[in-house]
Amino acid sequence: MKFRCLAAVYLVLIATSANILPAAGSILLPSTYGSNMVLKHSTPQTFWGIAGKGDKVTLTISDKSYSETTPADPDTGRFSFVLPSHPPTKAGDPVVNITVSSSSDGAVSLTDAVWGEVILCGGQSNMAISVQMAMNASWEIEHAGHPNLRLLQ
Repeated sequence: MKFRCLAAVYLVLIATSANILPAAGSILLPSTYGSNMVLKHSTPQTFWGIAGKGDKVTLTISDKSYSETTPADPDTGRFSFVLPSHPPTKAGDPVVNITVSSSSDGAVSLTDAVWGEVILCGGQSNMAISVQMAMNASWEIEHAGHPNLRLLQ
């Protein structure tokens, strides 16, 4: 009997797994998108995510008053925008705030983003050494002079 109950639960999960997408009104973005992010400058960028199936999705960027609407795929909910090329953010420039909203009233706000150089690094355990562990760490931190440097971990 116990086996039959587990089998029934398993079959229900399999049958409904195709619908495990955001509920109407919710938006999912990749983990690389978030507040304090860096967007690659001087080249168009694809911005994508998942919304409710068939929702109309609007993306608004504060620094250029850019706003565009696209329909989410009716089967998968996937959407994408091609963001226009932007120059790098300079000291004193306003930060970028991005809002992604759907027709089901869901919205995600990303704050304090900048346009800049994106450098991806990969390697061995020596890349886990933080600045606090470097020689003359307090002096290095005090004199770094890179207030817009961001780190995605």
